[in-house]
Amino acid sequence: MSSNVPIAQGDITAPTPQNTPLTQAPIGLGLSRPTVPDISEDNEPAETDGNDSNLPPGAHSAMLGLVQGRLADLVGKSSGYIESLPVEVKKSIEALKGVQVKQNELQNQFRRECLELEKKYLELQKPLYERRTAIISGAAQATQEEIAAGVEASRKDDEDYTPVPADAPGDPAPIPEFWLTALRNHVGLSDIITERDAAALKCLTDIRLSYLPSDQPKPGFKIIFYFSPNEYFENEVLEKTYLYQEEVGYSGDFVYDRAIGTEIKWKEDKDLTKEFEIKKQRNKS
Repeated sequence: MSSNVPIAQGDITAPTPQNTPLTQAPIGLGLSRPTVPDISEDNEPAETDGNDSNLPPGAHSAMLGLVQGRLADLVGKSSGYIESLPVEVKKSIEALKGVQVKQNELQNQFRRECLELEKKYLELQKPLYERRTAIISGAAQATQEEIAAGVEASRKDDEDYTPVPADAPGDPAPIPEFWLTALRNHVGLSDIITERDAAALKCLTDIRLSYLPSDQPKPGFKIIFYFSPNEYFENEVLEKTYLYQEEVGYSGDFVYDRAIGTEIKWKEDKDLTKEFEIKKQRNKS
């Protein structure tokens, strides 16, 4: 069960089929975004409030480590409040936990059924995504009906929109660098795509989505990136699989677990995750 990725945008949450990897999740709303740093974060200067300039070197890190250590010691420790309550009240609290367990079980079932519904409608949309791919690549000509529907949608979005004349010469052509443009206009991705990334993303020809089989212990989805031959890597297909924990979290939504990606076979000196220093030879004469 696979299809193209919808372009529709929404609120930024966790990596989901709509926003990946960084909108509103088809698996569940409000997913926790994984705290995995991107490459650019390594080069960003550390923020400062200007009040620690008099501290000796390393003091700031030491103080931060001390505070984090104290906070870590408090995790999971009781405040003593429950222990101080009468036995009858403690029984009520344990009963409340029992009710919560049953509620969590129903929430798990609800999210699983929502996931199956999403799979169903993704499959129903598959012909539309395939048609979109054909138009983007120029493999098929757009019909007059499709063009007219697009013009009508543009007029709703912009009252001043000037449509292409119906009698304009020439047939509809492929859309160059479509996916690079789409990713650069995505609210969750635009800020992290560098010029170096863009050079490789120009060769991105399609993005497809597939959900993991229902018999898998953990729910999740896979995003598949298709590339035309390029100067950066040997792979024609790159995959990224996002897994969620088997049980829903306290918020009632699936919780991000981990991501598994294809190993990129970089061509010599073309690894976009590394910086290469070019040294000039001195003239010995």
